Amino acid sequence: ISIGKGCTIASFLITYPSSPTPVLVKGNTIPDDIIYQISKQCLGQMIFITEIVAFDSDNNLINVKPMTLIPIK
Repeated sequence: ISIGKGCTIASFLITYPSSPTPVLVKGNTIPDDIIYQISKQCLGQMIFITEIVAFDSDNNLINVKPMTLIPIK
């Protein structure tokens, strides 16, 4: 996940159908194990990325809107 030059993502929650609860991800990259689960069990289903914590180059908190995606093969 990236949001713009000079900004960094600290963490976010990802919710997908095969996970009973949202998963906290540190950093800006969806871990390989989650990508694997999504690719095997959730293709064509809505994935939610929420509670995105990001900072600008001056270390100010940035308000980032949640996003959704539908993974396809």
